[in-house]
Amino acid sequence: MGDRGPEGGLFAYSELCPPSPFPLVFSGGIGQSGRLPCTPLAIRCLITAGPTREFFDPVRFVSNPSTGKMGFAIAAAAKAAGWTVDLVSGPVALPEPAGVMLYPVVTADEMLRQTDALFGPCDVLIMTAAVSDWRPKVMHPQKLKKDGTGLTVEFEPVPDILATLAQRRRPDQLLVGFAAETENVEANASLNSTGKASTSLPPIPWLGPTAPLATN
Repeated sequence: MGDRGPEGGLFAYSELCPPSPFPLVFSGGIGQSGRLPCTPLAIRCLITAGPTREFFDPVRFVSNPSTGKMGFAIAAAAKAAGWTVDLVSGPVALPEPAGVMLYPVVTADEMLRQTDALFGPCDVLIMTAAVSDWRPKVMHPQKLKKDGTGLTVEFEPVPDILATLAQRRRPDQLLVGFAAETENVEANASLNSTGKASTSLPPIPWLGPTAPLATN
């Protein structure tokens, strides 16, 4: 994510537009033209938010403490700027932003299918969702019973949503992602963006189980 651009434009190096209340300015990934539609209502923004849940039986799952607040705040700001906003969100305890089309999902597969269905007509994709990297290889149809012994769960990788969509992005589509890291923050965020079609990945340092995903 770059610095704030001129007051009269959404992007520092795109076609200048009238001043906008939407404060986000992105660096990289706009495409060959370097421009987005100048009319705010012509800009369609697709945002993902919140966590995903990956179940290993009907009542137990692996997830993370993402609240979805960042994605919902960006969605509200984009709508306030006059953009058309689609918001795909995992399980969160947040009210639906006014004027935003909300698509609730639970698992990473559901988020991939819904985001993929909305990706074609969007001008901007902002991936703030904390999507699970792995899921249990086997989902048991009934609740596993305690028997006094340990439990081993085998995991398999989940498809990378951003990398999947980047394979068919148009030259004029802007893709933005975020990376939460516990060490070597900038280096790992840069490595994570490899193969994602010039996607910008602003790093977010992970400071512990209560920050930053579970707090403001």
